[in-house]
Amino acid sequence: MIKECSKKSIHQTDLEQAVYDAIRLEIEKCADISGIIEKLNRESGHKSRLARFDAEIEECEKELRRIASLKQAVYEDYAARLLTASEYQFATEKYNADTIKFQTRLESAKENKEAYTQSSTPTNKWLGAFSRFVDAKVLTVEMVQALVERVEVSDYNRIHIIFKFRDEYAAIQKCAEGVA
Repeated sequence: MIKECSKKSIHQTDLEQAVYDAIRLEIEKCADISGIIEKLNRESGHKSRLARFDAEIEECEKELRRIASLKQAVYEDYAARLLTASEYQFATEKYNADTIKFQTRLESAKENKEAYTQSSTPTNKWLGAFSRFVDAKVLTVEMVQALVERVEVSDYNRIHIIFKFRDEYAAIQKCAEGVA
């Protein structure tokens, strides 16, 4: 038995209207979330969270400088024959392990700060992309190219619009839910 593909079609004006309506809904979400993000950025909790990221970064950088200094001192002690080769090797391995541990913590703190900043500020890609078209009265090619990843038409003229920046939207929505 041969299974035929169902015919999928939709009139261009209907499709354009559906895409425009979906974009308008996203833009409305954008306006709502923008207000929440502005409120978040004014709150002391936001500032203290950023300060905690900065403190973690500073602590890791300070510890890495201290470890580098200790490694240098151990080398100098070894060169001056104050340490045996095995003592020097033991200390060097410990400092190398500590360096890796603090570099990992530092990278994690920087990534967490960047992710938090990107989701909780106007630099969020989803927010920036949709904000550009707040005043748009008609659907344009530029708008579709900037905001829509793809449009799927299925049976019975069902339209499914997949927007770009879905991950950024999820991040900013999660951030906004914590404030609202």
